[in-house]
Amino acid sequence: MGLWLQKLADVTGHGIGPALLAAVCRAYARAIFSRGNSLHDAIVQLNAELIGDMGEGRFVTFVAAVCVPGCTRVELLSAGHGPLFVYFLGEDRFERDRRSRTSPRNLIAICI
Repeated sequence: MGLWLQKLADVTGHGIGPALLAAVCRAYARAIFSRGNSLHDAIVQLNAELIGDMGEGRFVTFVAAVCVPGCTRVELLSAGHGPLFVYFLGEDRFERDRRSRTSPRNLIAICI
């Protein structure tokens, strides 16, 4: 059985430039995450690729979650996309992840 990866990105601005940046981010993310790297290694590679494509005053926020069928652990990474909330099914409650205070320009891995 494989793993399940969900990712979400957001770019600054409106119009053709930000739309192209979003498309490039999606393409890079699909290529990088398909290699089977850890979330941390993948986001470092994604950041390195995007730096050359972003103009002054632009940024991308990004969040990714990895779930493995049959496992109760979720690996979560936020790069400026927050605040993040985690749902605990057994307790039927949400909890804010207080560690997710990163800025869009500083990438920090969060593993819960």
